[in-house]
Amino acid sequence: LNPANALERQTAQLIAEDHYRLNRIREIEADIFSMGGDPGTIFLEHSKEIERLTLYETRINRNIQRNLAQLKSMQAERKAERNRQMAEAQLLAQVNLSEGQAYHPERDGFVFSALEINAAIDRTNRIQLARNQSPVNPPLVKMSRLG
Repeated sequence: LNPANALERQTAQLIAEDHYRLNRIREIEADIFSMGGDPGTIFLEHSKEIERLTLYETRINRNIQRNLAQLKSMQAERKAERNRQMAEAQLLAQVNLSEGQAYHPERDGFVFSALEINAAIDRTNRIQLARNQSPVNPPLVKMSRLG
């Protein structure tokens, strides 16, 4: 689930606990059917317990889906904010570079290192260069033989 902060970790913990509950329900159901005898008879004799387990399983699955959607939403927001901040840091670093000055991202409240920002600028520039040089129908890349 890859949580990155306290709220994401708490949501991931809820998901993990619900998966534990699901596994426990399956074990209880397996125990009921392992009592021996005809499965149909066992089902009829324990139908209320099995029905209750199925209800719990449905509720827990809904909880998992809701919490998973919430976690993914939080992670998407966090990543979008990080990307926005990185884009701003790159612009500010490039301004400083054009003026011949060193850039100190922490002064602008960024948590990125200058090395991370420079690597992102380099990657962005290389991607832009590759897009500008890419032919409409690029040839297949030839693979060299190792050996």
